[in-house]
Amino acid sequence: MRASVGGSPSIGGSEAGATLALRAELGNAAAVWGECGVSFGPVSAIPVRVLDPPPAHLLAFGDDLGLPASGGRVEVKVGRGVVSVESRAGESPEEVAHDAARAFERAGYVALVSPNARVASGAYHSADLLVRRHDGTLVSLESLHGDGVVSHDASLSVRIGSVDLSDGLTHFGDVDSVAGTLEERTLLKALDDGDPRTIEVVVIPYFAGGGRIGESFIGSDRSSLRNIVLFDRAGVRARRSSLTLAHELGHVLLDVPGHPDDYGVDTPTRLMDADASDASPFGPRRLTLAECARVVRESGPDARSPLLGDWPLTPLTYPPLTEH
Repeated sequence: MRASVGGSPSIGGSEAGATLALRAELGNAAAVWGECGVSFGPVSAIPVRVLDPPPAHLLAFGDDLGLPASGGRVEVKVGRGVVSVESRAGESPEEVAHDAARAFERAGYVALVSPNARVASGAYHSADLLVRRHDGTLVSLESLHGDGVVSHDASLSVRIGSVDLSDGLTHFGDVDSVAGTLEERTLLKALDDGDPRTIEVVVIPYFAGGGRIGESFIGSDRSSLRNIVLFDRAGVRARRSSLTLAHELGHVLLDVPGHPDDYGVDTPTRLMDADASDASPFGPRRLTLAECARVVRESGPDARSPLLGDWPLTPLTYPPLTEH
């Protein structure tokens, strides 16, 4: 990602430099996961794009608390027009989102409702509304009076999602990890290719607040954000001391949010350890046989949503020995 529209990419200094830097990280990650017989194929063939942050294309219904509606008007400015919908008492955030989607479609746009997993403090789960033009480009949503107010419903929160990477990406905490923050969802749902058999790897300048260099969104969290790895330039700089990309890919491939030392012995030599940082051969790069077996179960060809395919291996053949 670029830090701003038309700005420099998060790593590499240029588009070519960013592509080389990311493919180098993918090569390091592939070398580690080769322990389990997993290959990402030629890293030179992996598509890499340098993109601008998306516009404010997302409307979040019931963000965080997920309270039901009590009745009122929801209105948002898009282009030169205004799209509005009336919420009814007792409706869930997702029901109001579907009503709003139909209103956007009547106005000539393409609208998709994307439910989120219910966060720990939520009454209901929230739902995001993604708005595009018919040519696939994202629209920019605004509050009607420029004051940020979208909902006139006393209990139903409706917010416009926006992305500002110049001050760091607001990341999830323990409470909202299953859904992600509004800024994360606005960024990542704009990039999602909709294919459950692929993993999106997104590089940003940095996370807001510090202390974090990588995140992952996995299928077992029941979120609409799945199979996505997110890491920043500090995660790139860590390279072989932490192997951030390989570690975060591990969460997706293993389909597990936790770390071995969260509930067992701290073993800094293991790739999936939570706090390992060591650039020596004793650093975090070991995978266990149990982890390799789990990768095949959770992400292999027979998994519910396979991320890995068969890699046909055949015996090596040698030319016959001849006597001279």
